[in-house]
Amino acid sequence: MTPRPLLLAAPLLHAAHLALAAGTTGCSRRAPEPESTRESSPRPPDAPTLAWSAPASWTLEKSAKKGLYRAKYVVPAQGDAPHPAEVLVTHLGKGEVGGLDAPLAELAADFEAPTDGPRRAERTSRGFVLRELEVAGTYRFPMGPKVGKRQVAQMMKPGWRALGVGVRAPTGELWFFRIVGPDDAVKASASPFRAMLEALEVRGDAASSGG
Repeated sequence: MTPRPLLLAAPLLHAAHLALAAGTTGCSRRAPEPESTRESSPRPPDAPTLAWSAPASWTLEKSAKKGLYRAKYVVPAQGDAPHPAEVLVTHLGKGEVGGLDAPLAELAADFEAPTDGPRRAERTSRGFVLRELEVAGTYRFPMGPKVGKRQVAQMMKPGWRALGVGVRAPTGELWFFRIVGPDDAVKASASPFRAMLEALEVRGDAASSGG
């Protein structure tokens, strides 16, 4: 008996052709090219910032890296005074030395009928310009929020003292440091307060840039 030839049905042939075509197409695909290696952009320089070291006896109550108010310290009360003194650090932006006059004048105006001062002084240390004002008398202690630039409520504090120092850093940044409180507390802290300002530093990659 003559053997019958093996015949593939048409559907099977069609399926085999598709599989072969698919395999051929798959082999002909090019592997995805690796993404080009991008060079990392250099890190932007750190903006220069003012650094100081407060006395250990002061308590840091608030701090911020941006904005007007940068730090607030509480200074221990002295003697029989129930109220501690307060140190406030503000950043005024960039400007000339004359930009320090306004906060100094505002501090002087916070005292009614001064019994001491206001006394002013100016010195330059390591590229820092420091303008100082010291005044004592009855302090208008602010109470509650301001309306515009006017303090809505105030409490009169006789026997208080303030020491304010406006600082122009070598970078041109303007800062204002002030300590306000009962006379004894401010007098006892005046020396370490001034020593802190004498040791101010500008830190950051761009610290050497002048203004």
